Amino acid sequence: MITATEYTEYYTLMEVFHIEPMALIMIMDYCTRQKGKNVGYAYIKTVARNWASEGITTSLLVDEKVKELDQASSGLSELLKLCGIKRLAGIEEQERFIRWTRVFGFSQDTISFVAKSLTKKGARLSFEKLDAELTRFYETQKMSIKEIEDYLQNKENMLEVAKKVCRTIGVYYENLEIVIETYISKWLELGHTEDSLLKLANYCFQTNVRTLQALDAFILKLYKLGIITSEAIDEYTADVVKQTAEIKAILDKLGLSRNVTARDRDFVSTWKYTWNTSDEVLDYAVSKAVDKSSPMQYINKLLATWHNEGVKTLDEAKASGYDSGKAGATKSKPQSASKAGAKNGAGRAYDKSELEQLFKSLDEITI
Repeated sequence: MITATEYTEYYTLMEVFHIEPMALIMIMDYCTRQKGKNVGYAYIKTVARNWASEGITTSLLVDEKVKELDQASSGLSELLKLCGIKRLAGIEEQERFIRWTRVFGFSQDTISFVAKSLTKKGARLSFEKLDAELTRFYETQKMSIKEIEDYLQNKENMLEVAKKVCRTIGVYYENLEIVIETYISKWLELGHTEDSLLKLANYCFQTNVRTLQALDAFILKLYKLGIITSEAIDEYTADVVKQTAEIKAILDKLGLSRNVTARDRDFVSTWKYTWNTSDEVLDYAVSKAVDKSSPMQYINKLLATWHNEGVKTLDEAKASGYDSGKAGATKSKPQSASKAGAKNGAGRAYDKSELEQLFKSLDEITI
């Protein structure tokens, strides 16, 4: 017999969640098959509310849901055995299996492979652990057995890289799993090696940039420039240091006692590498800008005018008769390491001020 309390609870379910009477009876039947005839009304109420939140309130939709769960049960027998569970799959396990297959898109073979890989670690397998592992693979887009197998085989190597990077940059993580998932695996997929990552971590440490988030931003900015190898990092760094010295010399001639800015780099990169201005012509333009208001902007206008007029040599510049240009200039991004060709920087040690210029050169790159 249904007690008065049960009757009130069931009636409230139908009223509040607009569940059809026949649909509720079908839910009761399914719960009874799962838990036996002594199933409590609290369990039935929980299942009914959960399904109603998914919009399952009619007998037709309940029937489809039950068929889906029954189908999931047929694929769960092996997983239950691996977990040491001898009973039939419950609704919670069925729901998880549906999420793994329908929502995440894993095949049953892939799920079984991940479950077996967890049991090889010696720990007792549970649906919670399996769910966490599959969720992690889904979030990192490791969907096939081959991708997951490769990831697991490389995990030991990634663990060593994570330890070395954290030690180099001066941070400590009790659990390196999150470091591997969030950073190391991504950086290696971009094409980095242990050597290149440790080099960049060391650069960060020397310039007091001591978080993995900052290192990540640094790496992604360099990646936008196509710089991922240790050799390319050396070349780009040498180019930045060389370019900084050249710009500082220009600022000194202009009587500007300040640090090199991203705008300065933008100007000089445009003058030298987009407009192909010779050193002689650039020096002449600098000499004409001394004591001018906003001298760097003055040089930019002057060189833009000469560029538009086809002025190439120092004699042509002197003969042009222009004191300042009227034409605008189209800026370009700083020159990449591949064009710079400063290969003599490979293996060189840089001091803190030089490395700070490397970071500043990337300030305007968005990721």
